Order: sequence, then structure tokens, then C-alpha cells
Amino acid sequence: WNVMNLDEGVKQIKLKKTEDEEYADVENKFRHSIKPESGEIIDIQRIQNPALYLQYAAKKHIMETNCVNCEELLFHGTKKESIDNINAQGFNRAFAGENAASYGKGVYFAVDAFYSADDTYSKPDSDGHKHMYLCQVLTGSYTVGKKGMRVPPPKDPADPAVLYDSVVNKIPPSMFIVFQDCQAYPQYLINFKNSK
Repeated sequence: WNVMNLDEGVKQIKLKKTEDEEYADVENKFRHSIKPESGEIIDIQRIQNPALYLQYAAKKHIMETNCVNCEELLFHGTKKESIDNINAQGFNRAFAGENAASYGKGVYFAVDAFYSADDTYSKPDSDGHKHMYLCQVLTGSYTVGKKGMRVPPPKDPADPAVLYDSVVNKIPPSMFIVFQDCQAYPQYLINFKNSK
């Protein structure tokens, strides 16, 4: 991370395409999972929000006591008007269902960028630019979700207090849904446009 002043809650750092390995890593993940005509990158920004990241890190520490591979890098499309709120507050499941909620009323993340690049999720702004996050997401143990779920189901019906960490659309998953806002951190904002 770049150095931040104590009074800065959030900092967006524009990554340099020509000299930044971090840029190349994000670009490669994006390009390997998007249709070529759907993804001309305008810029990539690292989101630095210490308070939000500390909440995420605390949840990760707790989850790692029960699972080995708790974390995935996943995509989340959004509209321009939501960017400042996501950067400052993180993802909010109170908005679940704004686009779709077929597998539960949580926050949806895609394994591949092409899904999040759809205009339904990455709504083009007045300049035709689209916006997508590459996020750190604590998926933990998961099962297939169902419409109307507000939390993941119990792992064992005999012990209803122990829940799955997230739900998915299918096995193997192409989409993960989390129900606790601290389970996702908006690590990178990718601003892009269709190449057509």
C-alpha cells in the first residue's frame, strides 16, 4: 500500500500500466476471463481503506481456524454511482436483489470477469465506461444457495448454529454469494469499456 495520512479514510491509487507488476497481475486475471470485445481497460485503481481492510482481516483470521483455502479473488460489477460508497463502506447486502437474487439475499461475486462485465451488473456510465471490482472474498465452506436465503444454511441440520460460510450457484461454482459484509474487500477497481 502507499502511505496514507491519518485523516484519509480511503485512498484510490491509480496503477501504472507500463511499470507496475501489480497492474499486470490484475489485467491478466481480467483478460483471461472476459470476451475480448467486452474489455478494453481504461485504468486500474488499488483501493486502500484501512478500517474496512481490518474488518476483513479479522474475519479472515477467524475463518482460517476452520478452513484451509478460505479466500478467492472474484469479480463484482457495479454502476458508477455506487463506487464511492463501496470504496468507503464496502459491500452492503441490504442492496441484495437490485440486479438478481436467485441464490439468496447476499452480495454476488463472479469467478470470471465476463459475467460481471454484463451491462446488467457493470452499467455503462454516460461516457460508455463500465466498472468492476476484483475483490478478496472469504468464501470458506459453501453449498448451493436458494432464492430467498438470508443466511447460508446449516452444515448439519442437527447443529443449526454452525452455518456454511457462503453459497454458490452450482458445483463447481461460477458465482459465490456472501451474507456478511466483512467477508469481501474491494481490492481493485477496474474501469473499462467495450472494445467494439
